[in-house]
Amino acid sequence: MAGMHRSAWGRVLRSSLSGTRQPRSSRTTRSINASVAELVTEWLCARCGVGLRPRVAKQAGCVEWVGDLESGPGKLGMTAPKTVFFTTAHGAHGAHGAILGLMRLNFRIRCLYAWSVKAKPSIRSEPRGTPSTSMKVENPMQENPELTRWNGRFSASGYVFGTEPNVFLASQAARLKPGLQALSIADGEGRNGVWLASQGLDVTSFDFSPVGVEKARRLAQLQGVAASYHTGVAELADWDWDARQYDIIAAIFIQFAAPAERARMFAGICRALKPDGLLLLEGYRPEQIPYGTGGPKVPEQMYTVTLLREAFATLEILELHEYDREIDEGEGHGGMSALIDLVARRPA
Repeated sequence: MAGMHRSAWGRVLRSSLSGTRQPRSSRTTRSINASVAELVTEWLCARCGVGLRPRVAKQAGCVEWVGDLESGPGKLGMTAPKTVFFTTAHGAHGAHGAILGLMRLNFRIRCLYAWSVKAKPSIRSEPRGTPSTSMKVENPMQENPELTRWNGRFSASGYVFGTEPNVFLASQAARLKPGLQALSIADGEGRNGVWLASQGLDVTSFDFSPVGVEKARRLAQLQGVAASYHTGVAELADWDWDARQYDIIAAIFIQFAAPAERARMFAGICRALKPDGLLLLEGYRPEQIPYGTGGPKVPEQMYTVTLLREAFATLEILELHEYDREIDEGEGHGGMSALIDLVARRPA
């Protein structure tokens, strides 16, 4: 991805800085259009999860991006396939026009998503946040190191954390009933959300890695629960906790957030629980850092009994345990670990 960004933008910028506006049928125009097409196609497929393909428009010097919104890794389920999202119009305007075009294209994609959710609330294949938080214009040249790292980890042929559910989550099976609505936060490659679906629950899950989400969909298909497992690409910070409520929320090793963002997320989780809804949470304690067998290396992102009691003071705490145990969850989690488990209920 990084190499693609450098090469494609390099060609566009060099042409723009040359100070020459070539005729639309010139070799320069074709080169710019090809560069922009390459950049837009790969960037949007990775960042927005919408399958796009470029095509040459009837007007000379133009490229259109056509998306089939009913297919692709981030399908929106919309009824209008082959929608033209953006055309270069005059590719020889160079990098400035290309950047503005990307911003318009990104905004249009997100507007269309917001429209599809509003028009079809039952579609949950791409659960972003509310329109006000989702329709952000991102800088296509700006890379997210964490996203790159997790996409790389999830690109392995196997499953980083295995395909079996988290042991603590599985131990709570007696609390689960078929037909309950569940949310699995930062579900990665899907092991926990898919297991919840296998227990008869209707599961919504999300993760910020499109690579992980695609593997989660494949796992759901292999386990025969694709119909009750709805997953999509979304950032923790962008999730709309007030959009709907759930009977079960699974928060397994979601220690990615700094304290301020974590506080907002925990407050959102409390709001997203239905009355009598259950929170099932497992994480690492600060003592995990010396073990080095998984999790963040930042003490502020670890959980303590005091922190969880204060964060979920509005809930009834049914179980809260801290302990050390050997775990074996794929190559991602293995060895002695300092764990803390929470089961809490929202009062009726």
